[in-house]
Amino acid sequence: MSYKFSTIVKGVGFLSVMLLMSNCIESYLPKVIQTDYGYLVVEGMLIQGDLPTVIRLSRTQSINQKEGTIKETAAVVRIEDESGDSFELANNGDGTYSASHVNLDISKTYRLRIFTPGDKEYASDFVSVQQSPDIDKVTWQEGDKGLQFFVSTHDATNKAIYYLWSFEETWEYSSLFYSIYKYDKGQIVPRALSSELYYCWRSEESHNIFLTNTVSLSENVVNDFKLHFLPEESRKLMYGYSLLVKQHALTKEAYDYWETLKRNNETLGSLFDRTPSQDIGNLHCISNPEEPILGFFSATSLGTKRIFVGRQEISGPHFRYDEDPSFDLCEEKIVPLSQLNDPGLKGLLLIDKRFDLISQELVGYAAASSRCVDCREHGGSNIQPDFWP
Repeated sequence: MSYKFSTIVKGVGFLSVMLLMSNCIESYLPKVIQTDYGYLVVEGMLIQGDLPTVIRLSRTQSINQKEGTIKETAAVVRIEDESGDSFELANNGDGTYSASHVNLDISKTYRLRIFTPGDKEYASDFVSVQQSPDIDKVTWQEGDKGLQFFVSTHDATNKAIYYLWSFEETWEYSSLFYSIYKYDKGQIVPRALSSELYYCWRSEESHNIFLTNTVSLSENVVNDFKLHFLPEESRKLMYGYSLLVKQHALTKEAYDYWETLKRNNETLGSLFDRTPSQDIGNLHCISNPEEPILGFFSATSLGTKRIFVGRQEISGPHFRYDEDPSFDLCEEKIVPLSQLNDPGLKGLLLIDKRFDLISQELVGYAAASSRCVDCREHGGSNIQPDFWP
């Protein structure tokens, strides 16, 4: 899962900066805000079982920088147990490091070790493997403005008390125009089903933090915890929608870290908010103990459950193309037969044949820009997932 970290760099001096901005003619940014410290940020957990372990590494930025996330792509990442045995995670080249299947000895403790360019070494504290119970159910309820999803669970052994949930949502959607033909090697040919560009499926990980605990309850039972809200007009509900919920059991220390991070993310931004916490977790820079490192390393098994929602199950309003700015200026253009060559299309994709209304002779082909025809332009894949019903 991926979260917005309230870093030391972005937290220090927030109140003073906002007050200055309200009256000053000339903007002022304190040195602490302008400085790019480049502290390491670690996201991810060690996952016991079939689901992959993914560790994401990035760097903090000063608040006035506008570029995207700075990914740490040249690290060596290892998992080490208390006996000194270790294995290395695969470097995916995009700031993520992963292992597809991990079998852990739950009687042992584990830590994360990271080596980055410049002879920097980082390590987490050793942590025990938490066993997450199964998810009892994932349900949804339709309200006036959308769908509210809920999760329920319990642990009869009373070992899992602190819970963190994440999820992966997958949805089916379509482009605006259906392309029947394509230009291929100097010829216009029917588009095969395998190269269809109308239907796509897109998946995204959750970005919010969902936490609860059963410390004050008489039973270790969580009933209908509010997990995720989805507006009915969302494009995600265009045809079909799937939610894969992942349940993490946490230690008290991990829970406290995520609770602080959740509070910072939800409150940062108002003049009257509390100062962001600088609790940076259980990771340390071995080569320079004074250097902060942000993140919390945990080891856990996962409880998972997937739910599907079909468009026909929802009574509310549907997604409308004309209300989606990504389809602004989408229109068909008629390309005459004389201009039907690859350079002549100028980035357009063919849609269908067009005929003269009187003579019924073929006069050309309708075409449109790729973002109006190719569903992949909107972040998805035209290959249906294996789990799709």
